[in-house]
Amino acid sequence: MKRILSALIAIFLVSSLFASIPNGYYSDASGKTGYELKTALYHIIKGHRASSYKQLWKHMEKTDKKPNGKVWDVYSDVPGGNPPYEFNFGTNKCGNYSGEGSCYNREHSFPKSWFDDAKPMYSDLFHLYPTDGKVNGMRSNYPFGEVSESKWISLNGCKLGSCSVSGYSGTVFEPIDEYKGDFARTYFYMATRYQNIISRWEHNSKHSDAVLDGTSDQVYEEWYLNMILDWHNQDPVSQKEIDRNNAIYKVQNNRNPFIDHPEYVAMIWGGEPIPNPVISNISHNPTTPRSTDNVTIQATITDDNSIESAELIWGTNQTAINNTITMTRSGVKYSAVIDKQADETVVYFKIIATDNESNITQSPVKSYQVSNQRIISNPIFEENFGTITPKKPIAINNWITYIEAGTKTWFGKEYKGQKYASMSAYKSTGMEESNIAWLITPSIDLSNISKATLTFKSKDGYNNGTHVELFISSNYTNKVSTADWTKLEATFATEAPSDGYATSFTKSGDIDLSAHCGNRIRLAYKYTGGANVGIGTTMQIDDIVVTGESSSTTNIDPVITDITIDPSQPTTKSNVNISAQITDDKEVRSAKLIWGTRSGELQNTVIMSKSTNTYSGIIPAQSKATTVYFRIKATDNESTESISSEINYNISKANGIDLALSKNINVYPNPTKGNIKITLSNNLQLKSVEVYNLTGEKVQAKTNINSDECMLNLETLHKGIYFVKINTPESSFTKKIIFE
Repeated sequence: MKRILSALIAIFLVSSLFASIPNGYYSDASGKTGYELKTALYHIIKGHRASSYKQLWKHMEKTDKKPNGKVWDVYSDVPGGNPPYEFNFGTNKCGNYSGEGSCYNREHSFPKSWFDDAKPMYSDLFHLYPTDGKVNGMRSNYPFGEVSESKWISLNGCKLGSCSVSGYSGTVFEPIDEYKGDFARTYFYMATRYQNIISRWEHNSKHSDAVLDGTSDQVYEEWYLNMILDWHNQDPVSQKEIDRNNAIYKVQNNRNPFIDHPEYVAMIWGGEPIPNPVISNISHNPTTPRSTDNVTIQATITDDNSIESAELIWGTNQTAINNTITMTRSGVKYSAVIDKQADETVVYFKIIATDNESNITQSPVKSYQVSNQRIISNPIFEENFGTITPKKPIAINNWITYIEAGTKTWFGKEYKGQKYASMSAYKSTGMEESNIAWLITPSIDLSNISKATLTFKSKDGYNNGTHVELFISSNYTNKVSTADWTKLEATFATEAPSDGYATSFTKSGDIDLSAHCGNRIRLAYKYTGGANVGIGTTMQIDDIVVTGESSSTTNIDPVITDITIDPSQPTTKSNVNISAQITDDKEVRSAKLIWGTRSGELQNTVIMSKSTNTYSGIIPAQSKATTVYFRIKATDNESTESISSEINYNISKANGIDLALSKNINVYPNPTKGNIKITLSNNLQLKSVEVYNLTGEKVQAKTNINSDECMLNLETLHKGIYFVKINTPESSFTKKIIFE
């Protein structure tokens, strides 16, 4: 039975959800819904600029690169954690593999046998991902699905086994939760981009027959459509997908509409749209602010329709966060600035987003501490070419010369005792138009630098145009063509006449490298021969200096925040978990929970365990109703201590209902990757469920359940620790959940 489209679907479309969408790109889809909308999108994205399969190796270096420069392999990646292995572009291409971690290849996430290896599907980047060769081989051409019984599990948790989704029991491959939405939107793209031919693919293999329904409108069988609709909602669009969509657009000149407009999915195929705004990628810049710095708070905020408002709430007291700033918008990026604060001040902040249907999402409370750094300005790198050999290629101090085209390269030159680097494409038989030569600095370490500035000077001769450009890279290894180079604006000499040399050097001006701090970088002077024959411009470079501001930080005490008590209303049968966020400018060495039943007399000590920056310890159940008092003591690796204020909680006697509820409740899995299931036994019924973050703010709720079980999806929340309050008509119970 085909899925019936929702009768009342909102038809208002966001005109430009993401800043990189070309103006008017989706204008032909405006006002349409259902399969009419799908057809309009087909006409918008069809006829893309196809690449060869071989070209994909190079394209993926732009479309699927992690922030650390490694291959973004969705079959081995562990978001927020340490992957079991990583691949380098180019050098780790498959070939043969002996097991996981051997090499990566080009995975057709929509198996190529389903469309009979035909073009242009065969090289369409939107469904091709770089993945581990072994895992790709295990996936084979099985459908994606949810596994009930695993036959094989990859190192990052991908599974192969029998399907648990109602409607299909064959073998399926299940990716990890963090990428299920990515693949769902890939399949919605394939159904739309190829709707003119996809109805003919159903019987190309038994697996395509299990997934495709032989139509050009719904496209997928009911079981598969229901599953990928769930995946789409449970794993919202990520910044990775946005960046990948933009990168592929530059290659293919088409886009995935379901990344740009996630709401299109429900408008075409039905299902439940994501009702609340999603707040992600919260950051503050600078990451370690000084008392002289204003701090920019930024976040990505998306919604199934549009965002009405976004507000930054902040304060310097965790219990009184009451300053409000309206955030400004650029595409899906929202930002606001918190004014500079005094040394050692801890600033707490959260973001509240409201959509056009009055749905509200509130982020967890974040914090940063103002550092009393002492700034030291010093030269990081200097080169005056004093050791070069005149008339020989530059070969000093780990400098690199590279001829990309032609025969000429950068060489050393000396004039009246001054030495410098020089380059010209001049040739007695005429200038080499194709001559391209690079002069690349040694590696320059900006990893512990907060601000950096480059200066140099240049002189030209026989000028017939400027032929030198300045570039910077943070991922150069040993090959110019595989590195990412960003052009820097600099002043080069242009004073020479066409028949001689300039009389003096020209200063480059101060070139800001601060955007590249935190990395090791290389600078490159690239000379490109021009169209004029005969005498070509000579360019001379000298006195290259990079200066920077490094921070020598006075030791800062550990910062203890977000102290929570679980359960919040303990009884005499309750062990009580005390949690806190503890951070330091360097490293927290230990955290202790000190407690007792009389104020000021805390004689018991518990060593707290650590999960990232969250520390927790258990105070055992007390045999009688009383008050428990506690403090948290944190010590950093320089033996500096911080002690929280004294906090207390009251213990009441457990009644029969409380005991029954705690004994007959099951919350699993815990830790979870996103979905948790709550079940009650012995005829107990759920009334409602509430989810609270570490600051005690309610971030999710389900009401009017009236059943002995329910499912919760935490995917719209940030990873961390939450408390689930389970309410029955008679009583309540609180459970700590770890969302990994």
